[in-house]
Amino acid sequence: MQSNNTKEFFKHEVTGLRLLSETVSVPKVLDWGEFENDAYLLLSYVDHQRSGDQYKLGKQLAQLHKRKSPNRQFGFEEDFTMGTYTANNQWRPDWKSFFIDQRLNDLKKIIENRDLWTHDMENMYARSIKRFKKLMTTHQASPSLLHGDLWSGNFMFDLTGNPVLIDPAVFYGDREFDLGITHVFGGFNQDFYKGYQDEYPLSKGYEQRIPFYQLYYLMFHLSQFGSGYQDSVIQILQTLQ
Repeated sequence: MQSNNTKEFFKHEVTGLRLLSETVSVPKVLDWGEFENDAYLLLSYVDHQRSGDQYKLGKQLAQLHKRKSPNRQFGFEEDFTMGTYTANNQWRPDWKSFFIDQRLNDLKKIIENRDLWTHDMENMYARSIKRFKKLMTTHQASPSLLHGDLWSGNFMFDLTGNPVLIDPAVFYGDREFDLGITHVFGGFNQDFYKGYQDEYPLSKGYEQRIPFYQLYYLMFHLSQFGSGYQDSVIQILQTLQ
């Protein structure tokens, strides 16, 4: 239940769950709508546990990433909102421009409006963007179907140990985006990464590109939750020089 919101509040989550269900395990959407001016989403209950087969989780994420955008572009048919941040999913043929303009720069504007973006951060950010652009000249990104918000709180295991994904924020992007987010708060073990690599090996040099997607996720948290994440953003900007 979400207070004082229309049915549209859950539209993108419903779209994402239905898309993901074609490849991986997710709760089934039973109903969604409005009740007395509050939006609701009713999902099937998953009897779950926190530990399970992380190797299989990695393989299933890789299988999801093998699904490509139907128009071969980056983005999605609709935007989605998380807090005060609306992710601009306008279709774009170039991942580098999509990620910089429609993810990082949009988040930076929110952080600036909250007076949490310093002159030193701006200088480091400019150098980081320059480095990202250079790295992209040797990386062939393809538009994979992404979970979009894959931190450890957005997966679980059923009682047989099989993985279940929840709370997607789907769009089509470079698959390294999802993997970058998995590195921010932990919760994914080596079995997970081995399962992924066994199913769909990453391209050479991914270790240098992954931290830019960690930057995105930390900037998102700074934009939404305030100064407690400022030092983390500064620290990762320092590593990207």
